Amino acid sequence: MRSSDWKVIGLIGIVLGVTFIPSGIVAWNYAVAYQIIIPLTGYPYRDYAVPLMAFGTVFLVVGVVCLWRAGQEKRREEEAQEKVVGVEVGEGKGSSSSPPKDKSSGSEGLTV
Repeated sequence: MRSSDWKVIGLIGIVLGVTFIPSGIVAWNYAVAYQIIIPLTGYPYRDYAVPLMAFGTVFLVVGVVCLWRAGQEKRREEEAQEKVVGVEVGEGKGSSSSPPKDKSSGSEGLTV
């Protein structure tokens, strides 16, 4: 996958993680006071709090790992691009920056 794909997945994971973890904390602390004959306090959303926090943690970790992977893929893409540009310019194997030298000594071809 391309680095931009990993980046999108990572950002979605981080947003979901940052949303689910506080939602789980709110669900854990949410209390409802009832008063029928005696005052009672109920926690109706505690059953959902632990799974919310667990999924939030998983999404957050997946998001961070995907962003880390996006950085690796971007470096690989840049290296591959440098190799392609190097071959197009002529900096590949077997080429040199100076023109080929003449093998004659210089005095053999002179006539007076």
